[in-house]
Amino acid sequence: MESLFDNISKALSYPKSDFKQVAESVHQSLSIEFPELAPKVLPYLILTQEVSLHRLEEMYTNTFDVQAPCYLEVGYVLFGEDYKRGHFLVKMQELQALIGHDCGSELPDHLPNVIQLILHYPHKDQLPDFLGKLVLPALSKMLRTLPQEHFYHGLLDVTFELLKEVYPLSLDHYTPSLDLPTLPTVKSEHEERGLYD
Repeated sequence: MESLFDNISKALSYPKSDFKQVAESVHQSLSIEFPELAPKVLPYLILTQEVSLHRLEEMYTNTFDVQAPCYLEVGYVLFGEDYKRGHFLVKMQELQALIGHDCGSELPDHLPNVIQLILHYPHKDQLPDFLGKLVLPALSKMLRTLPQEHFYHGLLDVTFELLKEVYPLSLDHYTPSLDLPTLPTVKSEHEERGLYD
């Protein structure tokens, strides 16, 4: 399951030279583990077999980058320019650092980075709250910005459905709003060592 989510995060990232293999891995894993979801990624799989890396880079940029129809930044999708987005980004950066994940040139709330955070989320008991109040509502809004026939729509839809399937408790917390849920507290190195006791 971790490898499937890992490949989905790669497929939703800016394309690299292994994009064809990534698409094939996503489809193959879904065909074995979740065969009912595999058809959703067929448009993306077919596309990757027909276009060059340069062309896919252009299509990715036109879909997800500045002034594009769909944004992959969870905080921006949920909060826009509201001050809560800044608070959310700070927490995401802290959590990404806590799990040792390098976000590269993207923001910590970029969906592929968020998927990595989910896989290694600290305080697993708080994960349903994080998913139900932030990630799933954001994905729902992302899906509404792309037509169903769009080749990236299926990848986003599969991500949405998999998170509901693998973490069903998150649906109990599904309350889309501008209210931030409780996020794990990240202690400093000194606090972890008890130097302030």
